[in-house]
Amino acid sequence: MTLFTELVWSARIAWRDGRRSLRALLLLAGSIIAGVAALTSLSSFKQNLETAIDANSKPLLGADLAVHARRPFDEATEQLFERIGGEQSRELTFASMAYFPVNGGSRLVQVDALEGEFPYYGELETTPPEAAKRFRKDGTVLVDRSVLIQFGAKPGETVKIGEATFTIAGALEKVPGVIDARSSIAPRIFMSLRRLPETKLITRGSRVRYKQYFKFEDEAKLSAVLAEYENKLRASGLGVDTVAEKRETIGKVLKNAYLFLDLIGFIALILGGLGVGSAAHVYIRKKVMAISVFRCLGAKTWQTSLVFLFQIGALGGISTLIGAGIGIWVQRYLPELLSAYLPVDVAFSIDWPSVAEATGMSFALLLLFSLGPLASVRAVPPLAALRVHIAEHVERDRAHYLIWALIVASSALFAMRHGGDARAGGIFTLVLFGAAAILALVGMVLRAGVRRFLPEETPYALRQGLANLYRPYNQTVLLVVAVGMAIFLSLLVVFSQASVLEKARLVSSGDRPNMILFDIQSDQLPQIRSFLEEQEVVLYDSVPMVSMRLTAVKGRSTASLRTDPASTIPGWVLTREYRSTYRGALSDTEELRAGTFIGRASPETPVVPVSIEQRIAEDLALGLGDRLTFDVQGVPLEAEVTSIREVDWQRLQPNFFMVFPEGILEDAPQFFIVAAKVSSDAHSAAVQRATVNRFPNVSIIDFSLMLKTLDTVVERLIQVVQFMGMFSLLTAGVVLFAAVTASRRQRIRENALLKTLGASWRTVVAITAWEYLTLGAIAATSGTALAAVCGWVLARFAFETPYVTTFGPALWTAVAGIVLTALLGVSGSRGTYRRPAIEVLREEE
Repeated sequence: MTLFTELVWSARIAWRDGRRSLRALLLLAGSIIAGVAALTSLSSFKQNLETAIDANSKPLLGADLAVHARRPFDEATEQLFERIGGEQSRELTFASMAYFPVNGGSRLVQVDALEGEFPYYGELETTPPEAAKRFRKDGTVLVDRSVLIQFGAKPGETVKIGEATFTIAGALEKVPGVIDARSSIAPRIFMSLRRLPETKLITRGSRVRYKQYFKFEDEAKLSAVLAEYENKLRASGLGVDTVAEKRETIGKVLKNAYLFLDLIGFIALILGGLGVGSAAHVYIRKKVMAISVFRCLGAKTWQTSLVFLFQIGALGGISTLIGAGIGIWVQRYLPELLSAYLPVDVAFSIDWPSVAEATGMSFALLLLFSLGPLASVRAVPPLAALRVHIAEHVERDRAHYLIWALIVASSALFAMRHGGDARAGGIFTLVLFGAAAILALVGMVLRAGVRRFLPEETPYALRQGLANLYRPYNQTVLLVVAVGMAIFLSLLVVFSQASVLEKARLVSSGDRPNMILFDIQSDQLPQIRSFLEEQEVVLYDSVPMVSMRLTAVKGRSTASLRTDPASTIPGWVLTREYRSTYRGALSDTEELRAGTFIGRASPETPVVPVSIEQRIAEDLALGLGDRLTFDVQGVPLEAEVTSIREVDWQRLQPNFFMVFPEGILEDAPQFFIVAAKVSSDAHSAAVQRATVNRFPNVSIIDFSLMLKTLDTVVERLIQVVQFMGMFSLLTAGVVLFAAVTASRRQRIRENALLKTLGASWRTVVAITAWEYLTLGAIAATSGTALAAVCGWVLARFAFETPYVTTFGPALWTAVAGIVLTALLGVSGSRGTYRRPAIEVLREEE
């Protein structure tokens, strides 16, 4: 026989044998569909998103070039802008309270005072549409739609910002390049820059971000401007943003999202792969007799193996195509599901190269997981056709361990390639297989423990059900892994959500402040404190804040450090505006790590002591005794590091990078922050309303409102995660059903024997129910324990918050897993009792 003839023979035998085993093969291949669907939908959607970002890259920035600073542009910068040329717009951005007379409500918003035609690319989406142009001309304002809904305000009514009252021109629906979730946390109001002085909010020391936008006639002009002026702008301490940098920044943010969603799909695929491997193992064991017959008839080992490889490969190919089709259908709904977290609108289109790649890689993994069972074909001797005990005791050889090593390595490469992050993909693969290995070990221990320690006096149905855990062709280990992983992943999301929200809730719990008032002028401080006491507000310390900039680090100017390619100091550390304070002692959010904290110094001290926060000291490569030079609003200040502090930034109270002693900065221009605590939402609203009316320049952060907003945003994000996690749950369900069906023939034989011995239908159902209830209970307990441990690790090291166990969701998820396992187990066994016992026993002869 030629090679071609031998291949045709294997294919023909595979077709003939496969028709009789179609149901088992379909379930085997079906285990992979959900994972393929997840990966296909995400891969194609990812390309859609990248295409949308490339096509809308300029609207992401709104201009060809943006220059920004935390201080007003000086005369030299203005002259530089004139030389750069092009069409220009200016924007001042700051936080302020907005007061709505329609119901007396107020809220902290981001105010954008705009001059010019920015955005040049994209547009402000408003209701009515003409409001986007109207507010620039007649001095009205655009107010974020969510704020209008919150306070029941409408276009045509008024809003008070600082000392000025504005007519609302329309609702701001969307800002180019700004995601909806961010707008929920920091709603915006757009106004004309020419009316800004009327608010009387911009004074010396105010926290304002200044931006200058440029539009050029073509890319060549932009390139020429960047070549000539970019270094000069950066050397002046200005930030420079281009469309390419904006696109790169968004790409870095989306990379984490891609990785997270891709790996959720990868989990479903690996679960399906485990199901394929186990179902293939049972299928091959059923075919041992047929394999030995082929061997007796002269078939070579590779020919026999090829028969089953053709079967698995053919149906695997069909299942991956079905999964790809489902993935394309799911992809239609992803833009809507994720719209709140995307900077651009994404149109649906099928990216065939991405679909082909995801499908091909999934098919390759499917074949890899089936190699282990196929390798056992080599160990089937021709003698197995004559001696049943030989057929039932086919041993594994070393090839199985090599194949599993190949599976783990290939899965890691798959995760690295598809997730786009080699390190995260590798770690995730190890964690995933580690969790699966732990669950597999639990399954093996359960099987061995029941076999060894099952008491004889146990009720018959329970004893028989537990004995089924170690019967021939049992699926104990697979089911514990599949159900345990599904519960593990579901609860890990729930526990992570609880930790994230608890991190925020702890900030305002107990006696801690839940409201911050800032931008308080020095002469207003006594009045503010007296006023708040009248409002029955619990007051904490008043903290002074002085704005300053670094000009030198250890004797080297910040300008030279920024342009030095050998410098490892991050640019933002050198150019940022430091808002520092002075006090005589450490606060309760600080812990001294090195040196001695000096609480008071003489104004005549030539080099003043300063206490620096630990992480900023690391960024600046500073140690005790190193010197810094600051520009305190035009006055140079030489300082020496005398202590290093660790700061708990999670606490809702003012914290600082630089803390100076008393006696140094008292005469510098400054404003104050007051931390306070209100008793309820109604009390908070009343305090804000009264404060804004009497002190329009003072801004307030209501942490209770922030927490509610965060809760809403996190809930929306959790819905996305749970939607993607559904693929893992579906896969676990398919694997469970496939495992039950794979051993159906064995249970038919057992039930026939039980009927012959006089067992009733109820007894048979009770035996099956006990078997799967036990499996479900062990898997649910193990999955919950794994989720609790991993949730603690995430809370402790990722979220840096106390671990919170949500017992309600954990209990309901575990119970649901147990009940679902039992129901699928019992339903998968239906019909096994109906066939006459003599018919079944004759088939086994």
